[in-house]
Amino acid sequence: MNGFDTLSVITRSPVRPRILRYLLERGPAETPELTEHVDASRRTVSRTLSALEEEGLAELPDDERAALERTVRLTNDDPVVADLSIHMLAVARA
Repeated sequence: MNGFDTLSVITRSPVRPRILRYLLERGPAETPELTEHVDASRRTVSRTLSALEEEGLAELPDDERAALERTVRLTNDDPVVADLSIHMLAVARA
């Protein structure tokens, strides 16, 4: 995925850039922590995390623990592209 593809993925939801920014700045986080930080419902955060995982931007554990306890991390593939895309989005909105 190139920078423009990543930017397209990130802009599909207003919650996506907030989650990615949090993970970039603070590292892996559990779902309740993300829910509180991005000021979104648990359902929205859960759906967003699943979408980010599907797009290859986030990793969720494979085990069957409750969704509320999952620790989420950025993939090792694209953190720089994700960071650049978030900055590009911020500049475009300014």
